[in-house]
Amino acid sequence: GALVRLLLSILKDADIYDSSNYYRKHKDKVYSQKELDMIWQQMGSAIEDLYDGFNNKPDKSELDIIRTDLANELYEFSQEHNKGAYKLSMPVGSGKTYAALRYAIANAQKFQKSRVFYCTAFLSVLEQNASSIKEVLGEEYVLEHHSNIIKDFEGKEDEEDQKEYLIYEYLKESWECPVVLTTIVQLSNTMFKGKSSNIRRFAKLIDSVIIIDEVQSLPTKVIYNFNLMTNFLMSSRGRAA
Repeated sequence: GALVRLLLSILKDADIYDSSNYYRKHKDKVYSQKELDMIWQQMGSAIEDLYDGFNNKPDKSELDIIRTDLANELYEFSQEHNKGAYKLSMPVGSGKTYAALRYAIANAQKFQKSRVFYCTAFLSVLEQNASSIKEVLGEEYVLEHHSNIIKDFEGKEDEEDQKEYLIYEYLKESWECPVVLTTIVQLSNTMFKGKSSNIRRFAKLIDSVIIIDEVQSLPTKVIYNFNLMTNFLMSSRGRAA
């Protein structure tokens, strides 16, 4: 069933893109592998600059040293494993957000991945971490997709706002963005729901690094299906890490 969904998703994405761009001079953006390689290199440099700042911090505390050691272990792991499902167990205050982001970007750069997804269950956590992530990576290649962002566009009639809204709508519908910050609800809809936009987005999980924060918040009744889909994404067809 997942394989059929994937094939339908690839077909639907191509059909919608070709139909909507047929007569347009300026077509919707689709990233080439060469562009992605440059983006991962740029983002990798940005996050390594962040960690250089941590490493060069004067009078480092024992907590600072432990945080750096944990992040370095995670970075080394990202360079050795192309795909799989892994659990990151780190205590509160140990720098999980930045360490996981560093892992994802380094893994994407090393193995030429197509996208990085950061997903979490709670909007408050997502908005807070999205702000931190965009502060490091910049906003140009980062899509934040959740209900609060969609509401921010309501009532705006300025031409520039409308242009921004149309770009956002395309990215939201297609997930054609190197880094996507979204909720577990949106990820679940993409994996299971029958809506056209959800099916279309499913193909964008191919060759991706997917970080699921607060995964323990998943309802017990959905864990079995979620695990089945995770196994498919790790297969040669899904190829997610």
